[in-house]
Amino acid sequence: MSDLDAAPLTIVRLNREGRITRVNEAWRRFARENGGDAATTEGVGLDYLSAVQGGPEDAATRALVALLEELMSCRRASFTHVYACHAPTEVRWFRLDAERIASDASIVIVHSNITEQQVAAGRLTVQAVVTHALAARAPLLETCHQLIEATCQSLAWDFGAIWVQGDDNRIKCVETWSAPHFADRSFAEVTLANSFEKGCDLAGRVWNSLSPEWVSNVSADRHFVRAPRAAAAGLRTGFAVPLGAEGEVFAVVEFFSRIERAPELALMELLTTSGVQLGGQVLRERAEQRAREAEAAERRTSLASKQNAERFRQILDAIPDLVLVKGPRSEILWGNTAFRDLYGMSNEQLQGLIDAPFNEPDYTLQYIRDDALVFSSGKMLEIPNEPVTRVDGSVRQMRTTKSPIFDEAGKVVMLVAVCRDITEQTRLEEHLRLADRMASVGTMAAGVAHEINTPIQFVSDSVHFLRDGMKDVFDLVEKLKDVQRLAADSQNPDLERAASIAAEAEESADLAYLRKNVPTAFERSIDGLERVSTIVRSMKEFAHPAQNEMAPVDLNRAIQSTLVISGNEYRYVAELETDFGDIPQVACYGGDINQVILNLIVNAAHAIADVVRGTDSRGKLTVRTYRDGDNVVISIGDTGAGIPEPIGKHIFEPFFTTKEVGKGTGQGLALAWGVVKEKHGGELRFETKLGEGTTFFVHLPILGKRRD
Repeated sequence: MSDLDAAPLTIVRLNREGRITRVNEAWRRFARENGGDAATTEGVGLDYLSAVQGGPEDAATRALVALLEELMSCRRASFTHVYACHAPTEVRWFRLDAERIASDASIVIVHSNITEQQVAAGRLTVQAVVTHALAARAPLLETCHQLIEATCQSLAWDFGAIWVQGDDNRIKCVETWSAPHFADRSFAEVTLANSFEKGCDLAGRVWNSLSPEWVSNVSADRHFVRAPRAAAAGLRTGFAVPLGAEGEVFAVVEFFSRIERAPELALMELLTTSGVQLGGQVLRERAEQRAREAEAAERRTSLASKQNAERFRQILDAIPDLVLVKGPRSEILWGNTAFRDLYGMSNEQLQGLIDAPFNEPDYTLQYIRDDALVFSSGKMLEIPNEPVTRVDGSVRQMRTTKSPIFDEAGKVVMLVAVCRDITEQTRLEEHLRLADRMASVGTMAAGVAHEINTPIQFVSDSVHFLRDGMKDVFDLVEKLKDVQRLAADSQNPDLERAASIAAEAEESADLAYLRKNVPTAFERSIDGLERVSTIVRSMKEFAHPAQNEMAPVDLNRAIQSTLVISGNEYRYVAELETDFGDIPQVACYGGDINQVILNLIVNAAHAIADVVRGTDSRGKLTVRTYRDGDNVVISIGDTGAGIPEPIGKHIFEPFFTTKEVGKGTGQGLALAWGVVKEKHGGELRFETKLGEGTTFFVHLPILGKRRD
């Protein structure tokens, strides 16, 4: 294993009995740095399983022992296990990869230090808790519980506690958290039983100073009242962080570890910043509560104001546009009838909500950002197009204006949002301009030009060949005529010389070659012209003028025409596979259905191109038709990357696109859905699998849309 001494990973090899037979230099270096004796450093001969069992008795160790026993008993060929390892002044995380070698039943184990990744993931977990709490406006104690649990579990702290101020102005512990392997309950009991003056003990000092504090060894800290209990429980390092803002503390969270750890400044900074954010939220909620109470008091003292407000509400309720009033934290205070109908909720249900519970989180976050801009700038904000979800799950497009409402001091205290539904207007404009169809036809133009140019080129080459070849043939024929004339007069002395010249001319013209290749050239010319004719015919069929009435359409032929004109989109990235079933003609608007098919083919080609780009491989585009009862089904499948579930919910919404700016309008699938569902009474759906591809299914009634 000397060739692996340069490897940074710790590598060890065991025999079938589990004893170490080889280690690399990384193993020896790790053992020396962590105080291992000579035998451990050398490694060879040690019982690896016994060494693992001699570690801390916890669930992680038991799981590792069980996996090793299965590997050694040949019940398992390999496994991967992540575990924490306490170094002298820090916690390290390792990934253990073990594999049994079939040839001699020996085992190779590789330890990878993943501390940086684990610490980063742990901090992200803590940040996620705080972010969720701020977005959901969760109660402070509930957030504190989640905060200490996430910190302890993800960053290997053994004990956590939450301190708040009691009625007697002293601080007291209201909740503790212990790791499963931390069995000593005495420290938790004394922590819950005590209360301190501000400035006393670790939590009290942090409360008074408004600053975090790190104690390397709480068991030896004479200012730590619970030091004897901490020592008995085996606790060493502890630190505490205040949760508050603007000079006021609302809670303190404590953390303790059984090993003496060096100060983790990044963790303390993260928790301190989170504490300020959570404290700020408490202050804002208090301010909002005071504002609501003041507003309620004002309403109670002014009957005239109530009457005026009621009249104003009646006026707003008569407006067909959506009108709603929001508070400083984007909470809904009031909505008119149009808004309440859209959400299917009363004003009592709406009050205090950030957004309807059935709305997409991404939409809600965008609303909050827009509201914050109005409150911070004090200026009206116009949003030309934003999505709003109805209670039935459908998404409508709105043109929204958000205007600030000021108090006497000039502070923005509310905003009024007026939303006009432009969904149908936008859809009508898109249909009238045929923007999506023209964009698709424009995309096809380069491909069509390429397709036409190629056959024209070889037709031209063949014609030139025929012209030059026939010239030589005619020259030969003239020479042969001379020979014939001379041959008629057998006494002509020049006969022999003329015959020789004719033979030379025949050889120069390569008459045999011409006889072989001239027919082939004609065939190539005919084939090229037929290809040009097919492309032009397909273009004519695809671009047939729009129909005012439904008419029977041969869908198989329509699809074949569409495949021809869209060939340049998929030809270089995918193999085409078709399976046209025996289907009847379908009553439909042929031009609209052609456009739907084209959109789906182009989307499929783009999905495949994204996967095979930069490689020599090609995907597969599959087009099928078949009859399903009273419907004809068209399926268009690709071998792209598939559609993630969060995106799949939106793909039929107007203006939703995942393509880069300038490549997609977000209207193709929305218009396709409108054509199939609304105009033809059919169904447009899809099936997808990540990493394998997506198939869209167009269901069309054979007899056309039913008339109600």
